[in-house]
Amino acid sequence: MQISILKNSEVITENTTYRLDAEFFQNHFLEVVNKVESNKFSYIENITSWVTQGPNPYFSKTGIPCLTGRNINKGEVSYLNSDYVDKTEYQRLSRYQLQKGDTLITLKGKGSIGKIGYVTENKSAIFSRDIGIVRPASVDKGYLNVFLLCKYGKMLIDRGETGGTGQSTLTTSYLKSIPIPRFNIEEKIGQLLCEVEFVKKRSNQIYTQAQALLLSELGLSDWKPKHQLTFIKNYSDTKHARRMDAEYYQPKYEEVVKAIKNYSGGWKKLVNLLGIKDKNFQPQNSFEYNYVELAHIGNNGEITNHMKAEGSELPTRARRKVSAGDVVISSIEGSLTSIALVEEQYDNALCSTGFYVVNSVEINSECLLILLKSIVGQIQLKKGCNGTILTAINKDEFSKIILPILPPEIQTEISQKVTESFALRKQSKHLLESAKRAVEMAIEQDEDKAMRWLEGEVKDQGGSDAE
Repeated sequence: MQISILKNSEVITENTTYRLDAEFFQNHFLEVVNKVESNKFSYIENITSWVTQGPNPYFSKTGIPCLTGRNINKGEVSYLNSDYVDKTEYQRLSRYQLQKGDTLITLKGKGSIGKIGYVTENKSAIFSRDIGIVRPASVDKGYLNVFLLCKYGKMLIDRGETGGTGQSTLTTSYLKSIPIPRFNIEEKIGQLLCEVEFVKKRSNQIYTQAQALLLSELGLSDWKPKHQLTFIKNYSDTKHARRMDAEYYQPKYEEVVKAIKNYSGGWKKLVNLLGIKDKNFQPQNSFEYNYVELAHIGNNGEITNHMKAEGSELPTRARRKVSAGDVVISSIEGSLTSIALVEEQYDNALCSTGFYVVNSVEINSECLLILLKSIVGQIQLKKGCNGTILTAINKDEFSKIILPILPPEIQTEISQKVTESFALRKQSKHLLESAKRAVEMAIEQDEDKAMRWLEGEVKDQGGSDAE
């Protein structure tokens, strides 16, 4: 049992957010506060121009992105799969329009509170009520973001979570009271975060080049799917496919299939081209495994994280064993883009049964990744989904997907681009971790030591042409 004893005056001093619960005054939280405040520091409200919670907008099916908690994670802001508002609503909520350099923090949801996102571009977008914004004023934008991502910033954010077993929340009034240590290395940390974003952007560009090369080879560079409200199909088609839902027969699906079947290099059904690893693996109770689930899949085909657990502690869905070179594909309709290449570090890891695990001797792993994440694979995966409560693509429909047989030289070029993209992504992650560790060292030791250590880490990684 841990006990914290405080004077009434100390509780009042800490009580800027009217917290009297014991959780708020646990020893490990107080130690973090004391360590941060042993340096020169400023409260967030005194170094920002704006800290607030998002509004409740009227959503539209298309339009301008409105970010929710699912668009924020691991320091990044993703505009994929966002909600939308129309132009009128965007203008009505003009004060909630994002600016480059804003830091976003998720405020609601058990297990989802305190995720950080850094806005790196001036893109038209707003944010919703489950997100709070911190807009820096008299502090380096990048430095503030890095501090909130480091272990001390994370602990201070975790301290503010309220709600217990009910609806957990994080208030903007608490965010304003978070102490931020002030150092001379703030500008250096901010510059390093710019370097991180430069390298990350280059990684994304090269990944996009790999996709463009594939689509160009298939003659689909300018093709855009069009959803038709009316079209005619023969009854015999529905009888053969054993599907009566209109969505299954959308002409856009046939257009992609036709392009693949007309490809000069030929094509094969997925079941005849790939090996599908669908046998359940039974973990040993006392053996520790790396486990990968849906939340661990990045936007550009990489596994971004994992959990470690003994077999007895793993969820019952952790029953697929993967090998380096495999490709994992989500079977759930809302997550079909969650596809990743299994790199060497995840050899013999386990993944959820919600994934298909495939490999091929005719198509290299990097090329297979691009095929399935591009419109070629995505539109066929989407077509195959069915169900009511949980819509997903079953093995029979998955096996029917057709893939082009690309020539070795195209496969090699795609593979090289994906490999380079992954390497740059790893470099950006290393630089970000170095920035976070330097801030932690400045708090724990002194900023001169932190600066010397950081310079060595950055030198080892090599520089870029970022300005």
